Amino acid sequence: MTTIIGSAALSPIVTGALLYAITKGPPSIRLPIIERLRIILSPTNNVNTLLSELAQNSWSLSSPKSDWVWDRELAVVTGASGGFGSLISKGLAAKGVRVVALDVVDLPEDMKSHPSITFHKCDIADPEAVKTVAQTIRDTIGDPSILINNAGIANNTPIMSLSPQQLRKIFDINLLSHYYLLQSFLPAMISKKKGHVVAIASMASFVTAPRMSDYSATKAGVLCLHEALGQELKAFHGTSTSQIRLSVVHPTFARTAILAGKEELLERAGLQILAPEVVADAVVKQVLSGRGGQLILAGNLGPVSGIRSWSQWLQEILRGRIFSDELIAAD
Repeated sequence: MTTIIGSAALSPIVTGALLYAITKGPPSIRLPIIERLRIILSPTNNVNTLLSELAQNSWSLSSPKSDWVWDRELAVVTGASGGFGSLISKGLAAKGVRVVALDVVDLPEDMKSHPSITFHKCDIADPEAVKTVAQTIRDTIGDPSILINNAGIANNTPIMSLSPQQLRKIFDINLLSHYYLLQSFLPAMISKKKGHVVAIASMASFVTAPRMSDYSATKAGVLCLHEALGQELKAFHGTSTSQIRLSVVHPTFARTAILAGKEELLERAGLQILAPEVVADAVVKQVLSGRGGQLILAGNLGPVSGIRSWSQWLQEILRGRIFSDELIAAD
């Protein structure tokens, strides 16, 4: 029976129909098929999910919520004047956490008057500016126990049209700033053996598309940075991810300024768009859990997170079909 099923699955009739459905079918057919292939080719189950979560917390089963007294904790949030950053800042402040909001843009009025939110204008792409503001925060408020590297930009520009200035800016803000902020705030967390670093990456960490090469490269870099950081905490600093929690968040498309003007095209392509509150609430919940982890907030693009383990032919099909030609061509 197994031989018969295997032969049928490999027959040209079955594989031909499958390839046609994936490459030519509408999103309502294509995406469910890709999801089923993901399950078949990269099987996951509750045991794997549990083991992954444990591995990201140095195999610790304990929940250290008792170590966190929220009205005594201090969080630094970058890109805090809008999008995810403002919502995360307000969400943490609502739980009693003191928040230092960093941005190059002034805070909106509803945040300016919040008693638990302090604002510092800072260009996080400038390492000297980060050092200066970090020292000011330490001198006036204290050492942050939570760092949320949220700030990010996008260019939506084809590779051959990207200017050196555009490339420099996106890498400075989306990736290199994470290094500057870690170098400024992580030493105190290591000394106290307590902290939580959250990075807002993207589903673009796993797969890219035309006009997204630079953005995806920075977000994949954020993921690599955190993977290395988890190892270095143990190897070089005598601590671990059971003490310094690390969380990387991978949202799909969300209704923020980065997506302005593209929502209708994405929806016509069958792609779900998240409300920014969904992402912000997930980040706040992750911090309050006291545990690190990798959050996949993918809507109907969940299968994409496992694309690197798929066969190359399936990767190429998905990369070629995930966006409509209309979306790729749109300025």
